[in-house]
Amino acid sequence: MPKSKSKHRSKTKSNSGNEKLLLLILIGAGLVVGGFYFLKSSGTKSVAPIPSTTKPAAVAPSPIFGYMSKWVPDAIWEAQKPSNEDDLYGNLTGMAMNGKIKEGGTLPTNNEMGKFENIATMTGMGFEADINLSADGPGASRWGYKKTENGKSQIVIFSYTSGRIFGPEATEEQLSQPTTLSVFVSDPFVAK
Repeated sequence: MPKSKSKHRSKTKSNSGNEKLLLLILIGAGLVVGGFYFLKSSGTKSVAPIPSTTKPAAVAPSPIFGYMSKWVPDAIWEAQKPSNEDDLYGNLTGMAMNGKIKEGGTLPTNNEMGKFENIATMTGMGFEADINLSADGPGASRWGYKKTENGKSQIVIFSYTSGRIFGPEATEEQLSQPTTLSVFVSDPFVAK
């Protein structure tokens, strides 16, 4: 009789091992299916780019940055740096340049509402004003231009923010708040 008990025990152990393996397979399959469903339903529409074995073409620096000290002589400009801009056209890469109006300096008044670019120069480079890039509010403004060549678009966004408050009731402190400037030039992109 003891032998039959040991045979029964070995069958139980064998069945228990198969059940564990089956359970692990079912859990793994559930994780794969659940992960796929989560990724599919997460609402992301972008697909990760396929790595390229060739180097991307170098984008020439924009001549727009060279005009900044001429267009806004009362500003101290920082060096250009890589940047991203999230807007109507997506998350775009490009270069940005920031500046600050010197103490006692002002934004130029040759354009409407403190816009500091030279419109003739922008249109001469093929850019057109794009109202989709515009936003204004107290102490801040943003506006932009877009051009499309050979199926690719490029945008330029100008903006300023200021804590300055003007008017007869403004205190000396309110008048001395800094005004910061920003220019973003996107890399060429395919508009969607």
